[in-house]
Amino acid sequence: MADTALSTELIAKVHQLFPQDPELVLGALQSECRSELGNELGERVRCAVLKLSQGSLERLSSALDLARRDWRDVLVGAGFAEDLDIHKSWLRAK
Repeated sequence: MADTALSTELIAKVHQLFPQDPELVLGALQSECRSELGNELGERVRCAVLKLSQGSLERLSSALDLARRDWRDVLVGAGFAEDLDIHKSWLRAK
């Protein structure tokens, strides 16, 4: 799998949602989310996983499992399937 850099906005969102263990979450997102999807789609999938996690490591694990089975399901579950840029608004929201 190719290495895909995480965006500054995504890293900030991880710190916001998981202040107790951001490095664990960042590592999981980078290693578990499918980098072969490319940077833009990969970022949407990682954002969807984060949104579905709601700041819970247990929910993060479930969302990562779902993404491994079919990345499209996490996009639908997070509400990111129809709009190619809606995840960017979610990332910026406090």
